[in-house]
Amino acid sequence: MNRPNIFKLATLLVLPLVMWGCFEEQEFDLGDENQLEFAPPDPASGSLSYTATMDADQDESKTVEFTVQLIGGHEDHDRTASVAVDADASEAVEGEHFDLIDSEVVIEANSSSDEVELEIYADAIDNDEELFLLLEIQGSDELEAAPNLSRLEVDLVKHEVEFEAELEGTEDYEDVEGTASIEGNTEDEMFTADISLEGLEEESSYPWAVYEGTCETNDGVVGDEGDYPALETDEEETSASEEAEIDVRLYQDDDLHVRVYDEDLLGDDLVACQDF
Repeated sequence: MNRPNIFKLATLLVLPLVMWGCFEEQEFDLGDENQLEFAPPDPASGSLSYTATMDADQDESKTVEFTVQLIGGHEDHDRTASVAVDADASEAVEGEHFDLIDSEVVIEANSSSDEVELEIYADAIDNDEELFLLLEIQGSDELEAAPNLSRLEVDLVKHEVEFEAELEGTEDYEDVEGTASIEGNTEDEMFTADISLEGLEEESSYPWAVYEGTCETNDGVVGDEGDYPALETDEEETSASEEAEIDVRLYQDDDLHVRVYDEDLLGDDLVACQDF
């Protein structure tokens, strides 16, 4: 091996050791930036956003906590700041839809975080409603709000009423099958009822409706019978589907069922009945 090659090899072996020695001697300073940021509610995503979900018809309030954390070094005394609502950017109204129960941020001596508490009034939010809320860290003389990390987006979401049923034909209509579903209770207190059946007779009409109670009790039609368009098949189709909008409020624990009749037969024979 010639001298230049030996020199190159020695350089490759020694250089990493020299560099490692430099890193060992270096002291990393976290600094004393004295800034606060929101910790991501979902650390895996790293996003400064949170969705607070509530069940349909939920009346019980929901309480959530968010972490505010320190950027910088510890101190030997307590430091304070706060979290406030950006009312101009928010759809949810403080005092009506929610309250900041604990909005003060206290970074205690030799610590690096604190929690703020938000109480959400589920009974003030309609089913199938979504309200946006923006929280913002308010800095103090000792603790500044970190740029781009001091605003947390919160969505208050209440589920809609939902019922689903698989339909099977009665004894005289064994080939009939399909589905029925209810979704709704929007701001207009209206729900939609969807039904789809196959295995019907061609060129026939099948009245249907959603009823209160069960198939055994049958406590009456929800809304008005005229709100439910009949299932109609033509000369080439044995399946049909319809959707109806009913201006009546439902509750998630209601006992409901769907009935389908054949109006062409004497006495309106029951084609299918299924509890939700």
